[in-house]
Amino acid sequence: MDMQLQPVVLEGYREVLSAAVTQEETLESIVPDTYPDIARIVSAIGRVYVRDCEPGEGTVRLTGTIQTTVFYIPEGEQLPKTLEVAIPFQCLKDHPALRSTSIVQASAYVTFADARAVNPRKVVARAEIVVELTAYELCTRELTSDVQGGPEGSLEKRLVSARDIVISGVVEKPFLFSDLIRMPPSKGEIQQLLLCRPQLDVMEGKLIGRKLVVKGSVKLYLIYQCDDQISSTCFELPFSQVLDVEQEAGDQGSQVDVRLKSVDCRLRDGELEVTVEACAQAVVRVEREVTLLADVYSVSCRLDAQRNPCTMCTLAETGGTSQGVRHFYQTTVEVKQVLDSFAVVKDVTQRNGEHGSELAAQVQVHMLYLDEEGALRGATDSVMVTCPYQVPEGCEREVHGRAVGDVSAAAVSGGIDLRFELEFRWLTTKEEELLCVSSVTSNGTYDGPCSRPSLVIRRVDAGEQLWDVAKACGATIQDICTANELTSETVPQGMVLLIPTKRV
Repeated sequence: MDMQLQPVVLEGYREVLSAAVTQEETLESIVPDTYPDIARIVSAIGRVYVRDCEPGEGTVRLTGTIQTTVFYIPEGEQLPKTLEVAIPFQCLKDHPALRSTSIVQASAYVTFADARAVNPRKVVARAEIVVELTAYELCTRELTSDVQGGPEGSLEKRLVSARDIVISGVVEKPFLFSDLIRMPPSKGEIQQLLLCRPQLDVMEGKLIGRKLVVKGSVKLYLIYQCDDQISSTCFELPFSQVLDVEQEAGDQGSQVDVRLKSVDCRLRDGELEVTVEACAQAVVRVEREVTLLADVYSVSCRLDAQRNPCTMCTLAETGGTSQGVRHFYQTTVEVKQVLDSFAVVKDVTQRNGEHGSELAAQVQVHMLYLDEEGALRGATDSVMVTCPYQVPEGCEREVHGRAVGDVSAAAVSGGIDLRFELEFRWLTTKEEELLCVSSVTSNGTYDGPCSRPSLVIRRVDAGEQLWDVAKACGATIQDICTANELTSETVPQGMVLLIPTKRV
């Protein structure tokens, strides 16, 4: 019997690596000749910029810079100065599935930064960073969607329709934009810019056909000197980008992120010239319906159908929850004004709590404030945030946490009252394993017209479907339904069926 399998080729990206790498970097720096000597270091604030990401055979290498702003009080002065220390870093991650053709998306953030003075002209800056890496590889697989051939009417085929959600595109787009910021009269004139801390927020990632529209903003938190006082303010720079995707897709758990590559903020004639270099990156998912040949047999001859398991992703949805956080940081001095505060999620874990499963996020809160004497001080505190958490049965979840919006920090008696919103975001996926015919061979015809009885009486065993009964007896489902006056293919366990075998 001459039979031909009809293949269907499925193409998509497969995630081969998802990892977070934590590492610490230090750098010894000399104070420039134009800067005054260091009397006391107050605090250090770091931000990290990933410049290049290079995948290779079995490894991936990232390079970038940790830009660290060191606040210090100069010798014989009371107002602070800042020293910029650029700490270069390299992050290596080995994994056997990585290839030079892999597409790697990366983001990084600073969880902790500090500095110490070796002497009045030398400082050692230290920072801890977390680098999150996800790598994808384009792969194809060939499955069987149908089979043709054999004597007319002899093949009985079981075709199933399967839902498969696949990563159809992994795209990125570097972009650059500039702006000129003018200080409002109410904020006073900037005499010296001490800190420009960027915070990037992605507000929307919307698919329109083959275009992915990304909208967000870069907030610039500034600390500056004005009229012998230290002040702070914030500016928001909106941006939008359009990314081209490979094919039209619906909203099936697509993920959008933007990472900063550099932020340059310079004071010129009382105005701020800002240049932002960033990279938008996205993972786009598409849902498709696939017809698979799950099984086949013949009523005229013996067939050996080899079936192999194939995995289909039947669910890929984004979701999440937000948690309001309030925390009191106790100080040894009275606080006059909080100049800057921000929160960074260092780690998110799933654990069993008092009332069941919960997510636990370790959050680092950083503060820069003036005490009652007007002296600048810095502080860091750790906060544990938990929320109830349940994963649907049979599903897997990848969870991330981040502080959204501004951190509200108010000076109160005995310390600082902190309030912020923590958002847990996750991607829920579910996979289903199906059997698909991979090969069919004929084992010869039945031995003559009397090799099989024309009618078989058979009981339906536990777990059997009508297809299993028909296949075992070399009959057709239609003939069984007609002989037993069945209106559907659902038959109860233990039912006795009259099975007419078909002769071709």
